Amino acid sequence: MHRSGPALRAVGLWLALCAPVLTSAQNGLPPTHAVAQDLTYNAQFPPRFPPGAAQAGHFGKVLLLVLVQADGSTGEVKVERSSGYADLDASAVSVAKHWRFIPAAKDGVPVAGWARVPVDFHANAPAAAGSSAQAGGGDQADRFEANRLLLAAVAGDDEAKQRLDHTDAAKLPALEDGKLFVLSKQQPDQRAALIERASHGDTLAQYLVGAIYETGYGVDKDPSAAVDWFRKSADAGNPVGQYKLGQLYESGWHVSKDPKQAFELYMKAARQNMAAAQHAVGRFYEHGIVVAQDYQEALSWYRKSAAAGNPNAQTSLGYLYQQGLGVPADEKAAFDWFQQAARQGQPVASFNLGLMYVKGQSVLPNRRAAIPLFEKAAEAGLAPAQYSLGLIYEQNVEVPADYAKALQWFSICLAGGDQQCSDHLETAHQHATPAQVAEGESAARDWLAHHAARAPH
Repeated sequence: MHRSGPALRAVGLWLALCAPVLTSAQNGLPPTHAVAQDLTYNAQFPPRFPPGAAQAGHFGKVLLLVLVQADGSTGEVKVERSSGYADLDASAVSVAKHWRFIPAAKDGVPVAGWARVPVDFHANAPAAAGSSAQAGGGDQADRFEANRLLLAAVAGDDEAKQRLDHTDAAKLPALEDGKLFVLSKQQPDQRAALIERASHGDTLAQYLVGAIYETGYGVDKDPSAAVDWFRKSADAGNPVGQYKLGQLYESGWHVSKDPKQAFELYMKAARQNMAAAQHAVGRFYEHGIVVAQDYQEALSWYRKSAAAGNPNAQTSLGYLYQQGLGVPADEKAAFDWFQQAARQGQPVASFNLGLMYVKGQSVLPNRRAAIPLFEKAAEAGLAPAQYSLGLIYEQNVEVPADYAKALQWFSICLAGGDQQCSDHLETAHQHATPAQVAEGESAARDWLAHHAARAPH
């Protein structure tokens, strides 16, 4: 599937599962660790239903206590309140040991802290059919809710359809995931019913039929038909259809590339409070695309979108505050916006936040705190983050040198075409032992193979 992503940038290249419920020693937690003030997932490995659990009717919520170390890794994991089923509790505890967090900070220095983390194993979640369980709140909950609404809408639930017709940008990524989930489950008779509803003016159905032809779920791919159905949805005033058609005009996907038409469609959706469209409008004003460059106007649209929880808009706001564009430069505000976006997994924001830790901007310099942030961005394929991880492990400053990891990340970075990694890769080879070389090269091959397998075809 084609998608045109936001034109976000990484700033100053150097050389979000549930949000935990915050806890304190006064609430009965071990008193030897600092109070957690701001703990957020930095990598998500959601629990899976144990074999046979859903079929046996094992559903419930596990409340975990997770000790987050100062480097973002997970220490001790306890079950504070059981789901009532040992298999669900064990699954939640097992996977929690592999989570990484953005650690709490005291006076700008990361500290260990405890977090309460609720994990829901829902009866109606995709996990019951073998997918991942849904942890309460945040991005995972949004995805689950979008899936639920889409399934209900496709089944003819008018209330669910109305809610999706007026969805905002904070739900759009979830809507895209939910759309694919729904389309992958459609049987021929269901697809026919969906097309029938679209033919009778159901704007959500029109959008979904466009997606069927765009992705080829159960039918031959037909870009022309996809565009026609997206246009019907947009012309009928559906903000999701308007935003989607705007993306097609901006990128030129099977339509004549037309930024002016894209802007008009984004503006229509933005005026219906779709946060993704609001961000797109702000982006056009920031960069002067078919409109006069106007940072104040960009800020206004970004703020609307960010207030709805859009992580791309939060990242863009952070950049404008950091660079002093349309607003006085404010490192603290930039840090706060990047942090909000990073909590939701936005890779550019994670990278920029990591850079601020490295450079000591708004916080004390701390490379250890930067590592989990760079890792999140590197996992998303951001080459500057991969390069920065290589530098941290090569330079032996604050963090002990680890030439195997330096080799791994420089190799991954170079494989992506970033030539600045070449000289550093050679230096790491010179300092590494044969065992470290073998370890680093093996890790790089495994990473590249894994990410190649996950890439869309």
